[in-house]
Amino acid sequence: MGEGYGDMAACIFFAEHGFQREVFEPWVFGDVGGLRRVDGTKVYPADWQSDEHEDGEIWSAALWNVFRAIGGDSAVLAERLGARDAVIKTVTLSHHLLVASSSMPEGAEAVMRANAALPQYRGRHLVALLDSFHARGLLAVDPAADLQFSASAAGPAVWMRQVDDNGTTHQTPLPGQDGFCYARVRNAGTVSARAFVVNFLIQPTVSSGFSYPVDFLPPLSAACGFALAPGASTIVKARVPADDLPSTSADGLLLASVYAPTDQATPGSHVGEHDNLAAQPLGSALDDRPRAGASPTSGGSAPQ
Repeated sequence: MGEGYGDMAACIFFAEHGFQREVFEPWVFGDVGGLRRVDGTKVYPADWQSDEHEDGEIWSAALWNVFRAIGGDSAVLAERLGARDAVIKTVTLSHHLLVASSSMPEGAEAVMRANAALPQYRGRHLVALLDSFHARGLLAVDPAADLQFSASAAGPAVWMRQVDDNGTTHQTPLPGQDGFCYARVRNAGTVSARAFVVNFLIQPTVSSGFSYPVDFLPPLSAACGFALAPGASTIVKARVPADDLPSTSADGLLLASVYAPTDQATPGSHVGEHDNLAAQPLGSALDDRPRAGASPTSGGSAPQ
């Protein structure tokens, strides 16, 4: 991971300086081969060689592909620089979550956790991170995992709180104050869900016509979860800054989508048509809360 980090950081940072973007130290052999590349196709653990230089290309390629996915291939300079800063900062700060013996999959989890925690990103790159880590075998999600939003006797499937207190009932956000989005996710599948992302977005009006993904993405904030066992459920949360809340919070609608590379809502689907989608009117009373799998205006409950 240390070798891969160094290759990634050098290639991403100097991508704007005329070097071959995908090649680390291209001058070493006097040709275009370079010392190592960050655009390889190695997969963990099948291509593991127990050599730090060979195996480092798994890590560097996973991170390089994230850079490309979040703006590194853009024609707009500011977007390329933003992608550069996001990947290097996120990965660098993720090291605080690791120990000397951490594995590459544990490193992938740490990168996702760091991106979710950084206030300027708030997890908005989590889908790209998970897609890349899944493709490289680091956080491979089995298709037999079945993620869905799940209400319970304690509260709705998705909700907001005025403070970060882990409460399980909905509160209307307060004007000029950060809000906190929560979601309860259940794995209805037969195998563990290695990793998943919950994306949160707030629409200024309440409607049952919002469709996935155009009205759900990109998120305002997102959260991640890992190793969700079959039949188990967990609660994830994310902060939404006050400036991103509607001026009249009671008029807004919280939309949530749970995502894994092998499990996502069908394009064009709405809340009530897919278990990976849920909604909560920001100003609704507790008795009016929508359940996962129910239209935000129907008052129905999801199958349990």
